[in-house]
Amino acid sequence: MTYFHSSFYYTRYKILLKCWKLVLVGKPFNVKLFFFSFIFTIVFFLHQIINLLFRTIDEIIFFRYRAVKIKQPVFIVANPRSGTTYLHQLMTNDDRYAYMKLAFTIFPSVSFAKLYQLIAFIDRKTGRPMSWLMKKMEAVFFGGWKNIHPLAFNKAEEDEAIYTLALTSPAVLLVFPFLQQVKENWLLDDEPENVKTRMMNYYENCVKRFMYAEGKDKIYLAKNVMSSGRINSLLSRFADAKVIYIARNPYDALPSFISMFAVMYPTHTPHMKDDDAAKKAWALLGIAFYKHLNEARKNIAANDLCELKYDDLVAEPVHTIEKVYTKLQLDMPASMKVKLAELEMRNKNYKSKHYYTLEQYGLNKQEIYQELKFVFDQFGFKE
Repeated sequence: MTYFHSSFYYTRYKILLKCWKLVLVGKPFNVKLFFFSFIFTIVFFLHQIINLLFRTIDEIIFFRYRAVKIKQPVFIVANPRSGTTYLHQLMTNDDRYAYMKLAFTIFPSVSFAKLYQLIAFIDRKTGRPMSWLMKKMEAVFFGGWKNIHPLAFNKAEEDEAIYTLALTSPAVLLVFPFLQQVKENWLLDDEPENVKTRMMNYYENCVKRFMYAEGKDKIYLAKNVMSSGRINSLLSRFADAKVIYIARNPYDALPSFISMFAVMYPTHTPHMKDDDAAKKAWALLGIAFYKHLNEARKNIAANDLCELKYDDLVAEPVHTIEKVYTKLQLDMPASMKVKLAELEMRNKNYKSKHYYTLEQYGLNKQEIYQELKFVFDQFGFKE
């Protein structure tokens, strides 16, 4: 019963119900938000049906995935907008790692992965018509994040969709502008034991399916900013895990966090101001992440934790990666060093097109400093 309830399938429906209540009682009633939420809900349940179908096929055909052991996984965590994507991109040049692509995080099942591989093979043999179609779809679904966090179905991505579609992630509130009112999704580590256990059962099961399909003999590499609020749960489940933590100056990270995660709000709530409580709540979540990670890191063995500064990663990526490998007692393949040098040359003139300020979101430097003085002190960030 436990296996089928949480490992096979888990969704925290109370979150969806609470969001819908807030949609319906909003004053004035937001018609755009109602229809946006209605369409999302239909798509959400259609997704669940398809996902359950794929996972059921796994139990019949690919049931041996259950025997997969997840050994010494590597989790890259940080406050959102702190360089996790860049570090993840650099580390994926090491062929010993297995990492999820966006498509799999949406449908975490062996049968879907096998179908995806088959379609990709046929696509390559027929002039890539499916690749063309997918790019068109990506432009429609992910166009709003183009200059913030480019997304693609076949691109390395964090495994957050697994949590989001189980309704245990703050990312659910990308759709519903109620982060300040739905705080059950902020920190999984602070939720009841049954919720943490079921979500970790489901997550571990998803990772096993992925590793069975993509890399049984590899090391699982995951980067996930929202895991800042579930790091204790992950370490309780994966006791031999390695953790890489990137710290960025809160003055830069917090407004960027808002800018990214409130990007959909103009679609359904066009008159919302930048300093609205619904947007500012993302900064409050960011502050909670900093505090939570600061406490969690105290319980991680020194050899299992590597702490980095965002500025160092951007300025000297190759040197920073070497530091990571040395700290975690990993050897770096010579072929990877060549790839990293090439990547560093390509990215050295990169400039972000993502613009934001503290003031536009009603954030105050002094208040942030008072809340996060320990971050400034530990990493030497300028006040």
